[in-house]
Amino acid sequence: MVQPINPDKLAMLTEVRRLFPGNDGPAQRLRVREVLERGYSLSTFEASRYLDVYWCPARVMELRKAGLNIVTHWTVVETEAGEKHRVGNYLLVREVRNAA
Repeated sequence: MVQPINPDKLAMLTEVRRLFPGNDGPAQRLRVREVLERGYSLSTFEASRYLDVYWCPARVMELRKAGLNIVTHWTVVETEAGEKHRVGNYLLVREVRNAA
């Protein structure tokens, strides 16, 4: 069964999609980056359905090349058709520096 998305996260994804329109690579990167910088994780499933980012791994790779420390955790999700898929779940890691 498809797991429902948290209503707060759905509202945030909808807002980000509205704030950064367009389907080109730069617009998609902006949407992915905005979600991650707000402290949320983002799965490829969520990116395609709610952000109009249909090749999220490419956008994440581009953001990594730009210097963002994004980690991937693998998870299994069930689609609306009842099929299970292994998808990446991305999270921005911010460095914590100890005061010396």
